[in-house]
Amino acid sequence: MSVTDRVRGRKPAAAAVGAVAMLAAAGAASAALGSFGAERPSLPGSLQRVEMGSEDIIDLALREKRGLVVFRANRLRTTAHGAAAEALRDVGAPAGAVAELERRTDRLAALAPKAPFLTVALAANHVFELVPRLFARFGGRVPPTVLGIDQLEFEAKLRSLAGEQAVVRKTVQKLARSWAAFREEVVAVGADSVTRKFDTHVAAMKRLAGSSDRKALQAEADHGLDLVDVLEGVFRRSR
Repeated sequence: MSVTDRVRGRKPAAAAVGAVAMLAAAGAASAALGSFGAERPSLPGSLQRVEMGSEDIIDLALREKRGLVVFRANRLRTTAHGAAAEALRDVGAPAGAVAELERRTDRLAALAPKAPFLTVALAANHVFELVPRLFARFGGRVPPTVLGIDQLEFEAKLRSLAGEQAVVRKTVQKLARSWAAFREEVVAVGADSVTRKFDTHVAAMKRLAGSSDRKALQAEADHGLDLVDVLEGVFRRSR
């Protein structure tokens, strides 16, 4: 069971069964899709570590694991300043993009030892916000938009936990626009079940963003994070 499974509070077995069922429905059709950005350089491990590291720090912060948060934040900063920065320069990324990644990971590492855990989680998600744009410079099976949706699900949940309802509403609006723009790409790989579930999820998020039921919105955002995992699986299964 992953850190994410534990923090999102889902039942691993039930989540796994649901994911398998949805992936099976996408099955043969998703296999017909070519690799996203196949003509581009392969995604380097350093940038994958930026993605996984920022997500893991969000989850560890919500579990209030200070020692692990500090360790992972420092390791993420080292990666950002080292191998990730080098990989981005190698593909011609603007100096400003590299500097922004370094700046955000510096801030995260500075906050990690003493800042409130929710502040740390938000800073980690601020790093994660850069990931879709950085990944777009490389080839891969999962469209960067999926990662952007993932980041927005986290942002909605974290801002709700912080009681920032106005920001929650704006974030959910961005989520709805991102899904609307991406939906046909999911339909094109035959993932009808996931598409219907995500339609229902986005409608629920829009409704809850206008209500005072913060816990329900946070639970729905967790459901959205689970659905994003399934979306990633659909595209990874493509050849």
